[in-house]
Amino acid sequence: MNIMTFIHEEDREAAAAGMRSLLKAPYTHYGEVRARTKDGWRWQGWRGSAI
Repeated sequence: MNIMTFIHEEDREAAAAGMRSLLKAPYTHYGEVRARTKDGWRWQGWRGSAI
């Protein structure tokens, strides 16, 4: 299952851009998206860094 299926459709492009930003210096990103949970849509923040 693709992680994007859990991200609100209005936030998917921003989430994809954040993931792409991990491919270039400084290789880190912080983003906030609405994610589908068993209780409905919730805002979630995530921080990524490439290793």
